[in-house]
Amino acid sequence: MQVFDKDFDGKVTLSEATQSLDAFAAMGAMGAPPEPGAGPNEVEVLVAAAKRHVPTLFELLDADGSGGLSKKELLWVGKVEKALKSGALRNLTRAVFEVADTDNDETLSAAEVAAAIAPDGVLLDQIVALVHDELPIRKDAAELRALVLKVGAALAGADISLSDGMKWVDLNGNGSIERKEVGKAYAKFKELFLKGTQTLQTMGPMLAMFGAMGGGPGGGVPRGRGGRGGGRGGSQRS
Repeated sequence: MQVFDKDFDGKVTLSEATQSLDAFAAMGAMGAPPEPGAGPNEVEVLVAAAKRHVPTLFELLDADGSGGLSKKELLWVGKVEKALKSGALRNLTRAVFEVADTDNDETLSAAEVAAAIAPDGVLLDQIVALVHDELPIRKDAAELRALVLKVGAALAGADISLSDGMKWVDLNGNGSIERKEVGKAYAKFKELFLKGTQTLQTMGPMLAMFGAMGGGPGGGVPRGRGGRGGGRGGSQRS
C-alpha cells in the first residue's frame, strides 16, 4: 500500500498500479548506463510483463468491484506467492489440465479448450470449483464463474480469439497444448511472479521513501506528513 497508494485513500487504482510500475522501471534504469546492445534490464522485463497482465489481475483481485484494491484484496498477492512456493498452484494447474483433457492423451486440442471454457458446459463448472477450493478469491464458485465469463467476453471484445490465447502456451505452434508446454508456461509464470514480489520487497521501501519525500519516481507528499504546511505534521498512517 505504501508503494502503490499514491493518494493515500486506502485503495490502489489501476492507474496508480501502472504509475508505480513505471516508477519501478525508472529505478531499475538508474545507475551505470547499459552496454550497447544489452537490451532491457531484468527490472524492465519484469515491469513489461506485469503491465501486460495487470488489467486482468486487477479485475481478478477487485472482489467488490469498487475500482480500487483494498489492503485485504492485496493480501491475495501474498497468498498466491505462498501457493507457488508450496506447490499448491502447480497441483491446481495439473488438476485443471486433467479436467480439460477429456480424451486423456496428455494434449489439449482446440476443441477441448473450447469445451472447457464454454459458458453452457459442465467442464467450466468443474474447473471453477477446483480453483475456488484452492484460491477462494470470490465469496463462492458462482461469483468466480461470472468473473471468468466477464474476462472471456473482454478478451473476445478485444479481438483475442481462442487460437490467439492458445499461442501463449502452444510453444511448438502445432495448434494444441501439450502437458509439458503447460508445465513450461507455469514455470515461467512462477519465475516472473516470484521475481516480481522479491523486487517489490527489495525496491519498494526505497520507492515509498522517495514518494514520501516528494522527490522520487511517481512521488508525492503523504497527507499529514508536512504536505500541508505542517498543520498535522505529527500524524502518520500505519
